[in-house]
Parts: sequence; C-alpha cells; structure tokens
Amino acid sequence: MPFRFFGHQSEAVWGLIGRTAAVAALLEDHLVVMLQLLTLSDQTSFSKLSPTRLCELLAGEAPTDDPAWDKWDAWLTDVGRVLEERNEVVHSLWPAQAGNRRFAHRMDRKTGRRVSLDTTHEALVARLTELSDVTTEAEKWKALAGVEAARRRLMPPATKEADGAEDAELRARAKRSSWRKDAWIITIEIPPGREDVYAGLRDGSVLAVLPRRTKVESVKATMIALLQSHVLTDAEDDRYDFVVGEAPYMPQGNAVGRHFELHYPGLPVIAAIRADARINDGELEWRAKPWPDGVSPEDVRRRRREIGGNKNP
Repeated sequence: MPFRFFGHQSEAVWGLIGRTAAVAALLEDHLVVMLQLLTLSDQTSFSKLSPTRLCELLAGEAPTDDPAWDKWDAWLTDVGRVLEERNEVVHSLWPAQAGNRRFAHRMDRKTGRRVSLDTTHEALVARLTELSDVTTEAEKWKALAGVEAARRRLMPPATKEADGAEDAELRARAKRSSWRKDAWIITIEIPPGREDVYAGLRDGSVLAVLPRRTKVESVKATMIALLQSHVLTDAEDDRYDFVVGEAPYMPQGNAVGRHFELHYPGLPVIAAIRADARINDGELEWRAKPWPDGVSPEDVRRRRREIGGNKNP
C-alpha cells in the first residue's frame, strides 16, 4: 500500500479495523438469521436490509409472554449503538498519528459534512470489546429464536372466536395444537456444568423442528449448520461423525426412536430424533416410544459407557 495513502500507520490499527469489520459482519448475519427464524422465512429473505431496518423488524417479533425475552429490546438498542460505532471505525480514513493518538475523518452521508473522530488506541479496543460482547450475547438470542420458531411452526392459527371466548376450554384449545406425527426434533446435549459456555442453552434444548418429509441429507445439513451457529466452530467437514439407528436419546430421559447423533471432538452432541410434536399451553411438547419394561435411562447410559460411548447399545 503506497505510503502517501495514510503514512506509516501502525499494523495494530489495521488489525483493529479488520477485526471490527469482521465481528460486525458476524453480528449482522445473526440479525438476518434471527429474523428469518422468527418470521418462518426462507434463507434468502431479508438479506438486503440494513442493520437498522433489521433491528426495527426484530423489535416486533419477540414473544410477549415469555420472561426469557424481557431484555430483547435493550439488547437491540445495544446492537444499534455498536454498529453505528462500527461505521465510524470501518468507513473512516485513518492518517497516521504520533504516539497513542488515533484520528479519523469521513463524510457524513446524512448531513454532507465531514466529521472526525479523535481518540486513543485503548478507546478503540474498548469499542471492539463491547462489539464482541454484544455479538456473543446474540448467540443466546439466536438459540431462543430457534426454539420460538419451532413453537410458531406448530402453533395453531388464532381465531376470533377463541380470542374472545369466555369458555376456558376453548381458550385452552387455542393454545394447543394437534400432534404433528413423526417430525424431526433437533436437540443439543450439553455436558453437565457447561451450560454457560454454549450461549445459555440447556441440556435437551430444542433447536429446530423439521417436517416428517424432510430428507435425511437435509436433516444432517441442518444439524451441522446448527452446531456451527450455536457453538461457532470452524470444524473440518471430514471430522463430523453421524451415528444413526434405533437408539435412545439421553436428555429427554424416556424417549426411544429412530435418530441421528452428530459428534465432533470436544463439542456438544446434536441429535435429531423422530417424534410426535405439538404445542401445549404455548410450550413445545414432544413424545416418542416409551422405554421397554425394566429398562431405565440410567441403564442405557451405563451400557453406552461400557461399550465405548458413541456406539448403539
């Protein structure tokens, strides 16, 4: 890069600008995916919207009856602020300065005036740290959005009759869907004591519900995508290991059925099990074949350990 562009600018400055751009791009991708999940849209939807518009649309999509979403609006406000600060860093010119001073200027497209930023390297690092913290929190919201999307796919359509009904049973039926037979329930198996590492997911959290006609290869591809999005791994494709068969899935404790487990060294297990699913009183509920008489989940866990972990007992 010619010296006349910016002078002898520190490599630390270029590294900071690059990291800011990369982390912000990840955050924007999270926003798009969450809006697609919450609106039950396909993977091409909302890709051309600005972050500001994405936040506006997301603000109206949070469930109003779930306390887990209480801080949603506050988080979206933080998103808007850190992405605006990203613009100051990424879209500015950075001439070299002496010592620890950092100076940048750019043309403000809204006012047509040139604006400047006079700061220090430590202050810019603090901005990047806050951007990273907000992006880390996005992983939790993405997990919640996946569960809410599964609930909305199964939720029966509301009717005016049910909305205004005085009869308690009629109101209850409005919150309960019929069983969706033989769906794919994709869940995650979090090791004990590791819940805080994986964006607040719990052992057995439902990440997605796929229709029964979903092809097996699509189920596997979805499982890999969920593992990558929730754990943020750059795992190599040839190290993924699928275990397939008629086998029990541990977190639910009393379910046996045809299922897949996706294993990767050092990461949580993602499982897709065939089961009936429905919404009951606003909550996702699913069922599979019961354990055979005389067999408990503890028996199966012990047998799995005896024969070597991933093998089908």
